[in-house]
Amino acid sequence: MPRFSTVLFDLDGTLIDTNELILRSFAYTSQVHLGRPWTKEELLPHFGLPLREQLQLLAPGRVEELLTTYSRFNEVEHDRLARPVPQARRVLSALQRSGIKLGVVTSKRRHLAERALRHFRLWPYFQAVVCCEDTERHKPYPEPVLLALERLEARAADTLFLGDTPCDLLAGKAAGVQTAAVSWSLLPREQLATWEPDFWLSRLTDLLPLCC
Repeated sequence: MPRFSTVLFDLDGTLIDTNELILRSFAYTSQVHLGRPWTKEELLPHFGLPLREQLQLLAPGRVEELLTTYSRFNEVEHDRLARPVPQARRVLSALQRSGIKLGVVTSKRRHLAERALRHFRLWPYFQAVVCCEDTERHKPYPEPVLLALERLEARAADTLFLGDTPCDLLAGKAAGVQTAAVSWSLLPREQLATWEPDFWLSRLTDLLPLCC
């Protein structure tokens, strides 16, 4: 059984449960601008992409107006609707005590990513946080994962990347790290299985035997 010395986490949907927040933010935005809420089925194929890219795919040519509405709703409702996944602080604390290097690789904008990590008292566990603004190309390209490895002075061969979307799994594989899909993803297991994650985590505590 491998023992990873570095663990990278996607943020939304992996370490913090923002699924309800994201779905409601999209629904509110599309209701305001398009007169109807986008359905879950319309939204899921684009989960994991930076927000601007998602909106461009959903409503070409209307990104700026939709982005303003989405961002306003999302920021107001963030702390009420988001929450850490169960046992998050316990698992991160155990990994930190074991000397594991920890990083976040997210397509979220930095001010929101830092706000979430601080609000849920997860910030002190991480030595590197790579956000949307940090690379020109985002997940599913490998650049964000590679930047996290660089900042942590970590080797790809010793690293595991956890995610809840194909973008996470593709970025991890392209960067040469091993990947783990989480069962609490909004996407069905058979869809994530297409991208052949190296591990499946039924709960966050399943990570501990892989590292400690």
